[in-house]
Amino acid sequence: MINMLNLSSNRSLLRRKATFFTYAGAWLSVCLVLVAISTRTAIGDDQGEIAHSRRNAIVKAVERVGPAVVTVAVMQTRIVREIDPFFGEMWGSFGFLGRRRKLQIPGLGSGVIFDQRGYILTNEHVIEAAEKIVVTLPDGRQFPGKVLGADHQLDIAILQISGADLPVAELGDSDSLMLGEWVIAVGNPFGFLINEPQPSVSVGVVSALDRSFVQGERDGRLYKGMTQTDAAINPGNSGGPLVNAAGEIVGVNTFIFSKTGGYQGISFAISISEANWAIAEILKYGGVRKVDLGFWVGDLTPWIVQELGAAVNEGVVVEAEDRNSPAWKAGLRPGDIIVEVNGQAISDEDDTQLVFGTMPVGTVVTIVVDRAGEEKTITFTPEAK
Repeated sequence: MINMLNLSSNRSLLRRKATFFTYAGAWLSVCLVLVAISTRTAIGDDQGEIAHSRRNAIVKAVERVGPAVVTVAVMQTRIVREIDPFFGEMWGSFGFLGRRRKLQIPGLGSGVIFDQRGYILTNEHVIEAAEKIVVTLPDGRQFPGKVLGADHQLDIAILQISGADLPVAELGDSDSLMLGEWVIAVGNPFGFLINEPQPSVSVGVVSALDRSFVQGERDGRLYKGMTQTDAAINPGNSGGPLVNAAGEIVGVNTFIFSKTGGYQGISFAISISEANWAIAEILKYGGVRKVDLGFWVGDLTPWIVQELGAAVNEGVVVEAEDRNSPAWKAGLRPGDIIVEVNGQAISDEDDTQLVFGTMPVGTVVTIVVDRAGEEKTITFTPEAK
């Protein structure tokens, strides 16, 4: 009887142990599954955060503006003179010698669509003397380009294409740019070599603001209020947009300073604030109207300062004047030395060209002059040419 009870008790104990281990194993399996799920979730969360961080402001800005950046291919005809190699050194300097022939020269630049009507902003030097213009969108579509208007001095041109569902980029505000701010240059550098409609992107910072240049009498270009950046641009980038981190156009990539012809760290873009009035003039009048000053100036010299009894050493002297001009009627006279125009100091003729050559028609002009050592202020509104 005792032995039977012991046996029964042992069997009951074994069953309880087996049940315990069964439940324990099940719980262990559940715990391992939960740990695996939480680990995968954590890894997934990390990957999600990484993916999210990669889509930064620059990526989003490029996605906004990229589809509207176009390639502008042109064909120009130039007259070249061929000299017999035997007489080349002897007679090469005489323009009337040698056979002349026409040469077809292809050119390539960039541009950006800024209006649903197919308006494209680019540089004038990209389409200068072009006989044929072909605009290629990043999606591969091609359209003939029509020149609505251009200005050589300001180096701004507006083209138009006709097409459905055209992508458009937004014009921004370059006046709010800050030194050190990230900017993006978008365009098609070395397009003939790459042969790809998708634009290239380079990133840099705003290195300087309000840079101005006069390209000289031969070229005749006036670049006022340029934005300097270290974003890389190269041949083919000209006319493409400079974009801020919000994906807005803040400039037109125009030229570089280089000893080699390639990018060396200094690039310049026409600020959109300087381009806006030219855009408005071209769309309304087909070109940029210029002011007619009605007077002519020359650089100041120590001899002129002494002869005129001036109290200044910098400025430009009024050499001649139209007596029917608004400036004459307002009191400006030959011999006056202009030292300031609308609050901007004038040191030489380049300053004068920059101020008046980039001045919208209808601007009220306030000139400070030195007349025989006395300061006078003259205000007038120049007429349109």
